[in-house]
Amino acid sequence: MLELRMRRILSEAIGTDWRRAVVAGLLTGALAAVIAHSALEVPLERQGLRLLFLARGEIPPPRDVVVISFDEKSASLFNESVEPIEWPRYWHACLVDHLRRQGVALVVFDMFFGERRSPESQISSTFQSLAVCRRVRRDLREVSSHDLAFAAALSRATGAEQSSPSGGMPAVLLQFVEQRRLEVTGGLEITRETIVSPVEPLRDAATLLAPFVLPRGWVDQLWLLKPIAGVDTATLPLAALEIHVARRYDGFPAFLKKFGLVDLASLSARLDEVSGFRALRSALRGEFARYPSLRERILRAFSEGTRPGGSASARESLASLKTLLEAYDGGETVYLNFYGSPGTIPTLSLADVLTGTVKADLRGKTVFVGASDPSVLHRQDSFGTVFATKNKVELSGVEIAATAFANLLSDNALRRPSRSIYLGVLLLFGMVAGIASYWLRGWLAVTAALCLWVAYFASALQVFTSVNMWLPVLNPSLQVATALLLGLSFRYLAARRERAYIAETFSRFVPVSPAIARSTRSMEATIMFTDMEGFTGLGERLEPETLREVVNVYFEVISEPIEAHGGEIMQYQGDAILAVFHGPDVEHAAEAVRAASGIQSATRTRTFADGIRLNTRIGISTGVITMGPTGSERHASYVPQGDWVNVAARLEPLNKDYGTNILVAESTVRLAGESFPWQFVGEVPIRGKRKPVSIYTLKGDTADAGAIDPSVSTR
Repeated sequence: MLELRMRRILSEAIGTDWRRAVVAGLLTGALAAVIAHSALEVPLERQGLRLLFLARGEIPPPRDVVVISFDEKSASLFNESVEPIEWPRYWHACLVDHLRRQGVALVVFDMFFGERRSPESQISSTFQSLAVCRRVRRDLREVSSHDLAFAAALSRATGAEQSSPSGGMPAVLLQFVEQRRLEVTGGLEITRETIVSPVEPLRDAATLLAPFVLPRGWVDQLWLLKPIAGVDTATLPLAALEIHVARRYDGFPAFLKKFGLVDLASLSARLDEVSGFRALRSALRGEFARYPSLRERILRAFSEGTRPGGSASARESLASLKTLLEAYDGGETVYLNFYGSPGTIPTLSLADVLTGTVKADLRGKTVFVGASDPSVLHRQDSFGTVFATKNKVELSGVEIAATAFANLLSDNALRRPSRSIYLGVLLLFGMVAGIASYWLRGWLAVTAALCLWVAYFASALQVFTSVNMWLPVLNPSLQVATALLLGLSFRYLAARRERAYIAETFSRFVPVSPAIARSTRSMEATIMFTDMEGFTGLGERLEPETLREVVNVYFEVISEPIEAHGGEIMQYQGDAILAVFHGPDVEHAAEAVRAASGIQSATRTRTFADGIRLNTRIGISTGVITMGPTGSERHASYVPQGDWVNVAARLEPLNKDYGTNILVAESTVRLAGESFPWQFVGEVPIRGKRKPVSIYTLKGDTADAGAIDPSVSTR
């Protein structure tokens, strides 16, 4: 019976374990999903993004993007202010002329020219001596201001005479976004943004104007199309990409006609104007909203060889066009894929460029111009990134703009998975982590969980490096901790339930009362031995299985009165029971007598299998016994030991000699009291005792008579 019971326990435990493991996995995944929808997700995964960048390390930047810096070296050599904004604008004009002659594809100024500059009384002697500035010096003799000289250089560079951005070197100038606080009804304040353009001659000479707004502090994402005053405005990197696409593809209008977009084709013919780009952008966004598959159709046609003019390779052309169309089709922001620490984007000093100290091939490159000297970066134009150096040197705004443009140009900006994929990854990882943490134990579970996270991080890093996909990293690390906690908690609760279940099961075989089974000690108790009359003959008549069923039912019947009166069943042996009654007062003797009478009443009033009636002989004695484990180190039982245990054992078979069912030692009679109808039987010698023992029975208790009412109690 015990073996079958234990098999059942094991079977139920295995089935329950699987359910608990799955629940642990689901809870782990669900917690990650909750975090993914909470305010914790952004700051948490920004730190995860930092880990991915640091694990990946620096990568080679694109060769087609260069930064030219108004740095401290240039300020010292040209005897100008370390504040680039204070430099005379003839330097900017000279740079534009030089870049045009070098064959630069596009120049982008991350410098705001918002104030008019009156002519200086004296021009720098260094400027006067530079051969590359000869044309600008001539302009200064003809015009009345540095702004006009700068504008003239821009006009020459942009090829205004040719009325096309593909002729010459297009130029993008920075617009300033001014924020004003306005008080509205109820004392509330709102912030209103307006765009401030460069001074008039520069504004008119530029190919495109664009703002560039970055958050203060940490930067990992920026606007491509920023809503300002109700209008989606292209920022500096996207404006540069627009010019790049229009410059490379002279046949862009004809290309759009293939899709029936005649109006757009007419708009694209005016890409030499700022308004033309804005109109084309707005019209394409409207078409994409109306026809969701249009963007993919354009890209498919381009990749199959039906492409507008231009000499760029198919891969580079498709990448830049794809990025531009994605930005128009809802990609208002972009996650930056940084190439490395400050200076990773090739950076040249203005002094080196104008003096020819450094020979750099700038032909066909896009040049970003701004302040990018780590030693003199101003707090307002430096930003924290994942690659901020150990000495706190941050990335300059112009290098961030160049990074964003390089990402767009090669289509390697970071991408986040769709929401469904994102949550699916978290749920799957949570399930695996939860199940593993539940099934494994101790340090093995911890080790497995850590190995699982390392394997996941390695996979996320591979995806990050190969396809620029940013998967969650730190959320899964919280999942590991959660999985371990849930696994340990579920294990603990399951162990408690299993211990209670096993204890309840074994309590049917051994006592679990703390008063008896906790330790070895001496106590006064009443001992009862019972035995089934005629068991040997019954075994001869019945089949073994039928005999087992009869005995089990018999034990169930006679155990109930014993336990009802506070008895602890210590042993089932054959057809016999050994029970002990113990309590804080002397009533254990009376309770044992009542239990004996209850056994007689229960067995006399029922039949068992095949109409069999069973009679029970009982011996009872009271005295000091020793209670504790008895046996070997491998197997032990809690049983009573002592002289009075032997007395009860000897009295039980004497019932057959005296024709009784219950024999009680005098020690029990004295403690039970006079409330019972005692009848003296006699004195009998007991092996091992020097004096005979006086024994009693209950009046009317014979082998053919009933017992007293067991409900009578002195309690």
